[in-house]
Amino acid sequence: MRYRDFKIQEAMLGASSPSSVPGYLQKLNQMLASGQPIQMGKNGDFSFTPAPGQNITDLNSVIKGQGQNHLGQDVGEVVVKNVYKSAITGAAAAEKGKLDLNRGEVAEGWHALAAFVRLIARPTRDITLKDVIAFIPQIQNGKTLILKVKDAENKELADEFHVTISLKPKQWAAFTNPDEALKDGELAAIVKDVIDDANDETGRRADVYATNGKYDLVRVIGDGVSGETETKTDINFENETEKKYRGYSIKAGTTKQIHQVGGGSVKDSKGRFKATPEERYRILNDELFGVHGRARLADLKHVRKEYMRAAQDESVKGRLLAQEIAYRGAVTSINTNLDSDTEEKDFVKTLGKALKYFMARDDDSILLKQFSGKGTFILDARRFDQLHDKGLDLAARYIDGKANPEFVIEDIKTGSMLIKFRTYKASSGYMRNYIEKGDLFKELTNIKNQ
Repeated sequence: MRYRDFKIQEAMLGASSPSSVPGYLQKLNQMLASGQPIQMGKNGDFSFTPAPGQNITDLNSVIKGQGQNHLGQDVGEVVVKNVYKSAITGAAAAEKGKLDLNRGEVAEGWHALAAFVRLIARPTRDITLKDVIAFIPQIQNGKTLILKVKDAENKELADEFHVTISLKPKQWAAFTNPDEALKDGELAAIVKDVIDDANDETGRRADVYATNGKYDLVRVIGDGVSGETETKTDINFENETEKKYRGYSIKAGTTKQIHQVGGGSVKDSKGRFKATPEERYRILNDELFGVHGRARLADLKHVRKEYMRAAQDESVKGRLLAQEIAYRGAVTSINTNLDSDTEEKDFVKTLGKALKYFMARDDDSILLKQFSGKGTFILDARRFDQLHDKGLDLAARYIDGKANPEFVIEDIKTGSMLIKFRTYKASSGYMRNYIEKGDLFKELTNIKNQ
């Protein structure tokens, strides 16, 4: 009986209807047979790799292997009912011809595989979309593919290349079904950028590996599953021979966002844990404008009383007013630091440190690579170490007339925006702070073709 004959409930599997269970078990057994990792927990945040040769029979069956359970604990076995539901709906999506894809996450898979295919091309040459697609059937989610490539100039040497791609189930379904996925025009344009980048950036490495007279062991790792919190690395290139590493954070499309800071919970599903006005103020002052304790961009103490008065109103209108007070207070604080010749140089250094963290968190060696669909940007956060030497006349400006508060830091002489702080508002009243790069940000950090 085929999977599509059954309805898989969108609830956790323990609450699935009896009629949905056979189809679920059948599809999960297919996944177990292939040995691919399965996602665990309510949101699929954890990964578990099953041991081969298993067959489950009901929702309480135990799956043996290695990884994390639905609570994120390291274990040797998990229970079927705790498997993330999208491990099934995502795997079945390609079979049904309907894909639910996230372009940015799928692009991580394409980037890793295109780089790998370009590295193994011998004699070293440009690759095509067709070349990359041809390799997809050889890749398994979360497993490493190893290939050795005989060097054309030295038969005694063999470069060894590894590629490991890990994607969430729905994104893996899209990645492994390019005929359907590339009907999405935006993704197709992004993938074109990815192939061009592989021939350009990765091609430089490939040329070196092909002619350096060394035995190179190179790993390409694309990880769209782990959800790193300390770094922003989506792709890693590792050359074990020379102990050289390069990490990339991948962005797809024209998104400008580089960081975000939550605004404090409204309430959970049971009406508990609502963030107090004091907690929301602390998040703005210390986490957003204090950059999580790493750099002080603005101090809101001078508007704290005004903020707290407004924040007592828990309506959406009251929360937006409090947010506006905080943003206007940040603009005043930033400009006070920029207006003083004595303090400006030190503050610009602090700003550079903050921008580096927003872009790459605590590892400034990570490059941000953005595939826009109209070309590729490669941004290096370390360029902000020289921000104070660029002769910029920076100022903060609150943007009036917006439904949700926002402000920018820009160069007065050119009007070019460096960075924007923008408020996101949900219908529940929940606020989130988005940090977005501007044209000046890209101009200062872009190292493409350098």
